[in-house]
Amino acid sequence: RFPCFSPFLNTTHTLSTPITHFRLPQHMSFTVVFDQLQARKLRNADGLLGKSDPYLIVEDKQGQRHKTKVIGNNLNPTWRESFTFKNVTNGKPVYFTVKDKDDGLMSSDDNLGNLVINLNNMQHNQSVANWYKLQGKKAGKGEIHVRMNIYSDNPQQTGYQHPQGQYQGTYPQQQPVMGYQQPQGQYQGNLPQQQQYNPQQQYNPQQQQQYNPQQQPYQQP
Repeated sequence: RFPCFSPFLNTTHTLSTPITHFRLPQHMSFTVVFDQLQARKLRNADGLLGKSDPYLIVEDKQGQRHKTKVIGNNLNPTWRESFTFKNVTNGKPVYFTVKDKDDGLMSSDDNLGNLVINLNNMQHNQSVANWYKLQGKKAGKGEIHVRMNIYSDNPQQTGYQHPQGQYQGTYPQQQPVMGYQQPQGQYQGNLPQQQQYNPQQQYNPQQQQQYNPQQQPYQQP
């Protein structure tokens, strides 16, 4: 028996204690994206040699498992990563473990604290962010921050409607605007055929049109 936090009920209970609150149907599945992962006030497991080199493991009982990168020499790390869990159903726990990376050949990574979040009463397009106290004998005052973004795998079963203004389907063919007229000055009709360039033709200066100063100046059409 160990503490299990339910972010959607704002209560703390144990895994062996049944939840009597209303739940959505158990057969409904969700996609949960965990981000804004950070920790603070972690225990220093390296003593005088420096500070802990923490990393975070997020996993569930279905075998989905993700691990962040190691942030060296930091007791207040921020992991700029996000993890996606698919086919998550209500009442299923997700496990968080913070560890200190140990580069020693004969030693294992130290545990800096654990957390279990029980996902109850999930709803489509829901987002919850909280700080949670890490559990365990060596957790000390450590805390972890998690944001959970929840999306139903079957939004039509939740009564979710598509946001207004976002087009669904194929776009219709655009019709001409009524009363539209051709702008003045724009050429209408067939363009004259452009004279083709002949590289064998020689330049004849006598054929060049001479400038006539009596020629009428150009007028804007």
